[in-house]
Amino acid sequence: MAECQEGKVSVIIPVYNDEKYIRHCVDSVIGQTYRDLEIILVDDASSDGSLAVCEEYAAKDNRVKVIRHEQNCGLSKSRETGYTQAAGEWICFMDHDDCMNPRAVEYLMAHADESTDIVAARYKNILTGDFEQYVWEDAQRTKSRILSHNRAVNMLGSFGQHGVPECLWGKIYRRALFEQTEFQKYEKLFPLLYFEDVLLTSALVRACRKMTIINQYIYIHRVDFDSVSMSPRALEFNLQTARTADIVLARLEEPYAKIAYAKVLQNYLLVFSKNWYLVWQYHKKDQMLLDEMEALFYKYYDSYRTLKVKVPIVPDLCIKLFRLNKVLFCIMVCRVWFECVSKIRYHIQSK
Repeated sequence: MAECQEGKVSVIIPVYNDEKYIRHCVDSVIGQTYRDLEIILVDDASSDGSLAVCEEYAAKDNRVKVIRHEQNCGLSKSRETGYTQAAGEWICFMDHDDCMNPRAVEYLMAHADESTDIVAARYKNILTGDFEQYVWEDAQRTKSRILSHNRAVNMLGSFGQHGVPECLWGKIYRRALFEQTEFQKYEKLFPLLYFEDVLLTSALVRACRKMTIINQYIYIHRVDFDSVSMSPRALEFNLQTARTADIVLARLEEPYAKIAYAKVLQNYLLVFSKNWYLVWQYHKKDQMLLDEMEALFYKYYDSYRTLKVKVPIVPDLCIKLFRLNKVLFCIMVCRVWFECVSKIRYHIQSK
């Protein structure tokens, strides 16, 4: 592994009503082999014991700084609060219920040379039941892939295919990038709760000179079946998924590599069609919402159809079926899918 670069890293963790998991998250940061850290916990007006847990860590470790919002402001504002108070040359974000490899920052900083603005690594989704038992593999050497500015931009929307998160966590960012990014603009686009970091990640990648991806797992993301994101009946979450997709697609059209753009279009057309099904099945066929999802689908379908690049065939067939007959799509694809998912969930939870 390359020699680790020097420089303070500010790890920013927004916290909201998560005293159940926050200790595991903060412990994974305090235990990092890279010691020049600033750990900023931004409590977003939690109503449980999260703030007390944060203050307990601050009393034990002088690298921990706690900032308290008097009113709940959301994730985007919490991250902005953390960034504006950060002293590090490098910025790293975490979700409050996830955790990092003990050598995560060391691995990332080993590739943070003078011309690199973002270093990213791989992650895994882990079920809550297996989360705290996960064992990290140690790596003496890490392979890396260096992306020029144009290559990094062309990979937007397809990082997930390389095991790299599309969202903010799992990376370090040079602080100077944030001086080129207007947080307030993204707050206005994302006034609600979900997916507010996808667009900001895109903006940071667009501002970078060079990005490096290392082939090492450094981050595990908790998957909790009791969370709102896993419930098909969570109307607000599912609608925000679709509306966020619309914002992201509108900003990614130019400049963008055709193959990457086609895959992103395919993913989001499936989001629009799936959400049409969820409204149809669980929300009394609300006609305004059905019309909104249908309009979003057709807004991008023609672009997808005319790109004429090779895309995965099964999702493509699902998209064509939705266009042909929406009810048939719901019965043949979505009902079967959600019934299978429910059975898998039951099996996992009863193990």
